[in-house]
Amino acid sequence: MPTINYADSNIKFQSKDELDKYLQTYNLEGIDSQFSKNTEELIFLHKAKGAHFNKWWVLTPTTWKCPACERQKSEIVRLNKHQDLSGTLHEHHDHMADLVKKRFEELSSKKSKVVADEFSEKFSIRLSFALASYDNTVVCSDCNDADTKAKALAKTHTDFSYSPDDIKQFIIVKNNTEHEINSEVAINIWNNQKDTFKLRMEFLNSIAAIAADNKNWYKPSKKTAKQTESLGKSYIKKYGLDKIQYEPEKLLYKTYIYKGSRDKWRYTKEYKHSKLPTSGDIQHLSQTRGKHWNDIDDSWICPICERTKINCIQPSKKNPWVFLTVNKSFYDDSELEYNNKKTICHECHRVSLHLHKEVDINSEIDLAYYGLITQEELKNCITSFKHNKHEIDNDYVNNLLYDLDNRFQYLKFQLETDE
Repeated sequence: MPTINYADSNIKFQSKDELDKYLQTYNLEGIDSQFSKNTEELIFLHKAKGAHFNKWWVLTPTTWKCPACERQKSEIVRLNKHQDLSGTLHEHHDHMADLVKKRFEELSSKKSKVVADEFSEKFSIRLSFALASYDNTVVCSDCNDADTKAKALAKTHTDFSYSPDDIKQFIIVKNNTEHEINSEVAINIWNNQKDTFKLRMEFLNSIAAIAADNKNWYKPSKKTAKQTESLGKSYIKKYGLDKIQYEPEKLLYKTYIYKGSRDKWRYTKEYKHSKLPTSGDIQHLSQTRGKHWNDIDDSWICPICERTKINCIQPSKKNPWVFLTVNKSFYDDSELEYNNKKTICHECHRVSLHLHKEVDINSEIDLAYYGLITQEELKNCITSFKHNKHEIDNDYVNNLLYDLDNRFQYLKFQLETDE
């Protein structure tokens, strides 16, 4: 395999000649080139006349691996009929978006009076993405071809396509050659997905019919929130504010306007609900948004509030029940050290985060990373309840803030001295 050699990743080329000269010695970081040193070595290795690459090949790094067959670029390339080194990647996609649009046009054009408009078409396209079984994914040409071959062997529906994960299961991989197909696996995958595909096609027809009848509910905005945000961030980048801190927009307004607003969070009376998660709620949480739940052992207990794993489940604004944990940094009083990490529940983390903000909201130092508070101090700040937010001991916190501020000033001094 060729040696991948990068130079200064911050280099900016002023001309094509300058780029060409650079590529004679170095490779580009994050993208590829037909004219790079790396490609030259591959051509020599395979005794090729030249190279033939496509757009996706150059838009991916030299270290790219196919998500289906897991081969590196040096294991994908091979000689074509012209004796050139061929390296092509493809955007593998589900056909649902194309099918919805095609079906919508069929139904609309057959009406005695066409009632659909441009919003009808946009509506059908927006919903069609929900029917796709996978996201558009860049794969090597051999994996893309394997999808076509497997469909023929398994006699699938014409408009069905295998996902990259499906392809991974039925291909027999060899370096620098096309894949063989395990037809038995390909057939089993199709048989397992056949009923679901039929259901997706029924939804497809319903969406197309709604759009053709102009009964859609989509009304586009003149300017979306995403567009507004992108424009604002382009100006923030123009002024170089993104180089100053992580959330540069906060340089331009006061995040805490009124005096006393920093401590408002702990004086607000929290409503205590009596709801309990059912076994079905917990199972649903585990299977749909359970990364934190499944990563934590069932015997885990929050070292701060001492609630069990189940008792740390809480409702949120977006979901009926959530479970989150954080690897939190604490101050170690005995060792006078920061960054002593423990896995705590999200509610204890929330309290700690607010306390750090009370010490210095505008600090450029990531106080949550270093940790100004000890475990015992955080424990003394709260009274915990099952499935609810903690209550805060405001008298204790008011006394504690003096110590936290002293630690903050000392931490600032240490970091400045280290510089």
